[in-house]
Amino acid sequence: MEGLLSARQSIEHPQRRHWRIFADSDWAYVEFLSRGRCPAPLLIYEKRIGSVPELRRQLATLDGDAGVRVLGVYEGARCFAFVTRFHEKYTLLVYRAEGKPQLPRSVIASKELSSVSDVMEILEAIAGPTLEAFAY
Repeated sequence: MEGLLSARQSIEHPQRRHWRIFADSDWAYVEFLSRGRCPAPLLIYEKRIGSVPELRRQLATLDGDAGVRVLGVYEGARCFAFVTRFHEKYTLLVYRAEGKPQLPRSVIASKELSSVSDVMEILEAIAGPTLEAFAY
């Protein structure tokens, strides 16, 4: 985990939680500091996905507690696309990215899909020529 704490940024989430993000080029570590409800911080680790074939592999092997996040543009708006899998069905949620730093705000699209190729078709359109994707 060498270099994990190279960039540090603190941001305020609108639902009264603090997020602390530490990142390097391949990993992101997000710490949610709760206010009174949970005594311990919640942690999320993300791994950067570097190519379309790697993204396809990640989608094909998603567990019930895992997912993929893709940054891109949907209907002219900067967005985050989240993909999860449950009982051989994929759920795709697209959130408008707003604020500084950009955070997911409102849902602008949602779909349930049955195959990796259907999900890839939509994600490739959202991501465009430069893929910025993460597995969590």
